[in-house]
Amino acid sequence: MELTINPTDYKPRLIIWEIACSCLENNLKIKSFTTKECFTIMDTIAEVSKPIIILASNYSENSKCDPLDRQDIIDILLYGNSIGLKMIVETSGEKLTQDLRNVLKTIGTKCIRVLIHDQIKEDIDNRFVQSEKFKKLDNLINQLKNEGFEIQLGIILKNFNTRELSFVVDYAVEKNAKGIYFHFQNTKSPSKSKKVNHNREDAIYWIAEQKKLLPDEMYFSPQCIKYGIKHKEDSKETESTNKSTHWCLSGKTFAYINGKGEIQICNSIKNVCGDLRKSNLNFAEIWYKSDIFNWLRYNNFSCLQTQISMTKPIPNSSESKKEIYEKI
Repeated sequence: MELTINPTDYKPRLIIWEIACSCLENNLKIKSFTTKECFTIMDTIAEVSKPIIILASNYSENSKCDPLDRQDIIDILLYGNSIGLKMIVETSGEKLTQDLRNVLKTIGTKCIRVLIHDQIKEDIDNRFVQSEKFKKLDNLINQLKNEGFEIQLGIILKNFNTRELSFVVDYAVEKNAKGIYFHFQNTKSPSKSKKVNHNREDAIYWIAEQKKLLPDEMYFSPQCIKYGIKHKEDSKETESTNKSTHWCLSGKTFAYINGKGEIQICNSIKNVCGDLRKSNLNFAEIWYKSDIFNWLRYNNFSCLQTQISMTKPIPNSSESKKEIYEKI
């Protein structure tokens, strides 16, 4: 029996939206969505489900933008909250003044995700290098905790260094952070570079092992994958035992909106699934009709398998789908 996919069976649980960006195209800065356009996009998201919306910045190395740079950020948060979306701001923290924190609490935004960049470094004498950046970060997190905010930490992972990451984890546990969320970063799309990032796969499995050592209530993961167990009876390979694995969630429960308004697989796999500016700002239409999303729904790919599949043409027939799947 041929497997059929009903797109309406899939609902986004989490969307990362680069609502503040410093993207350049043809040497011109991309114009951000207006307040009214943001409202329209959120309305169409709410037609599909009521997911968590992470309002983020562009994750490029040279990006200096921050969602809190937007003068309408409170209006956007208020509107999202009013239609049932779960709104979270991801910020570097410099603009989280006392007045702004008071406003955020007033409108019901109780969770803040702080991008920590490279502020947390190992130090033999003091455990963490007491740099000016670290002290500012530590002071901000202490203030947020004292004011009743839920603390999350965000990391843009360019290089995978287990020792450096272990100190970040130690800091998060010390501060009783609700979770650490990873953004994997690639500079080129696999469809253009034809290169596959195996280093990311190593990081994913390392994270899975670390999760076992952390408090149960602490989230520690990339947001675009799901960990689980592959049962030996479900494997095509000759295996004697069950083993841990993970699945790409893009198109199933996850989507990523970049600063240009394009919907990607994720931050690091930049294949475009649809363009909001070319689709009348209709997220729902792209979510349901995207060929890439429906291809990913057809297959329970890992992150690595998703990368590989995006270097090949998306097949149209069930026979070619089966053929490509068996090669991945």
